[in-house]
Amino acid sequence: MKYIIGVVIVILLISVSGFFFNDSSREHVVYSDPSIDTISQTGTLYAYTVQGVLNGGAALTLSFAQGNDYSLLNVAIDFNRDGTYTDDEWVVQNQVRRVEKAKDNSAVDVPDSFTLEENITARAVFSSENLELGWWDAEVQEVVLAVETYELDDILGLSVPGNGAGVYRGFADGFSAYTPIAHASNHFPIVNVDSEFAIGDIRQGNMECAPTSITNNLQALTTHHGSRSDLPDAQTMIDQLKTDLKFGDEGKAGVLDKNYIAGKNEFMRRYNLPIVTTEISNPSVQDIADAIESGAVVEMDLGFIDHTNGNSTFGSHVVTLTGVSSNGNSATLRGRDSATPEGNESWQFFPATDGQPTTQLHYPLWRSATVVSKIYIQRYVSIDEAVSAGVLPVGVAGSTFPVDVLVIDGNYYPKPQFAIGNNPQDKCKASHYHKATEAVGLQSKTGTTLAFKGDPATDGCGFGKVSDVPVETIRITWEQQQALAAGLSTP
Repeated sequence: MKYIIGVVIVILLISVSGFFFNDSSREHVVYSDPSIDTISQTGTLYAYTVQGVLNGGAALTLSFAQGNDYSLLNVAIDFNRDGTYTDDEWVVQNQVRRVEKAKDNSAVDVPDSFTLEENITARAVFSSENLELGWWDAEVQEVVLAVETYELDDILGLSVPGNGAGVYRGFADGFSAYTPIAHASNHFPIVNVDSEFAIGDIRQGNMECAPTSITNNLQALTTHHGSRSDLPDAQTMIDQLKTDLKFGDEGKAGVLDKNYIAGKNEFMRRYNLPIVTTEISNPSVQDIADAIESGAVVEMDLGFIDHTNGNSTFGSHVVTLTGVSSNGNSATLRGRDSATPEGNESWQFFPATDGQPTTQLHYPLWRSATVVSKIYIQRYVSIDEAVSAGVLPVGVAGSTFPVDVLVIDGNYYPKPQFAIGNNPQDKCKASHYHKATEAVGLQSKTGTTLAFKGDPATDGCGFGKVSDVPVETIRITWEQQQALAAGLSTP
């Protein structure tokens, strides 16, 4: 759980640039049509509970066979167990999925009349076009769902003081928020982007969404860049991140927003990882797509708004983003949620309408408004870029420093040690280089072996005319800097 210090959100319907870009060039998105046996015949319906009481949300977990296409998923669940299906039981409606061999979680609502029995049946199918009511009577996959409960209270800290009864999941009709909560246009950009990394899905401890989501991402990012072996096991990473992120600061169980990037940077310094984190508030779908496509890993901060209690910010929750899709009319984010059962998550966005004038995320763990506050983008950069960004300290192993050098006799002498002579009394009538003591340089651009040279003509052109001596800018390591400093300080 990641907390934001509570503020009152002013309720006001305004047009704010933010979450989604208009796309004037409309195009048709082509989806695949996998066979029905791509969907497993068994699955699980995890009914969410808070202090043992059903909260009306659930995770529908299915397994898909191997694939690497995008398709539209439809699922209906026979909640009343009467053997037939109705529009009220159509829980996943034409939602974009990346079809891959993995578990897949869909956020669904369950009716108040739902009872916890051993099994329940469902029907599911992929399609290349939007389906209409009654699709479940065609050739589809019959699925038997095991029904299990999944307690949320301790994981998300939903029973902390001030939380109103029943405020746990979903989106709120009629809710609108003043900036900086993002606002949607009537159309979405057309994108289909997913991370190339194998991002894990570690279960979090109580309130530990931030360090767990970061660990999921760091393991994938460092594996891709060949530095995973520099890090400890996942639980040790989470524990160290809790310390770096000041978990429990100001008496809050969780991580405060002000400590998020600073804490991550502390962790990077511990292991000399050249990973730089930036943030984007009120991100657009294009922002998310660009970040994932660039090879970065992304975390998403969900803001929980209690619209039943003065529209105050109750808190927030961090998840890992792995993909985004939009067909121009609807949008879906994909990722990993450490608070839910294992599996790829898909979250649906609801654009602004007359009855619901603010874009919201359908998040079944929260019974009020859920909005995307910001995304955190982690990029693996060069050591020098990480030093420049202040993530790694000056002089860290592998870092370099730019220096202008004079190239004399094949050696490299830092230019700042020289003085430029242009005395009319000199025999040399052009600007030239002098040094009162022996010049110190490097014999190569990559080594630490020093070169020494005295001024060959103190009353002449010294080390050479400015116009004649080649000057290069080279990057030297911390070790080279120390070697030169030692040489220059020797009498």
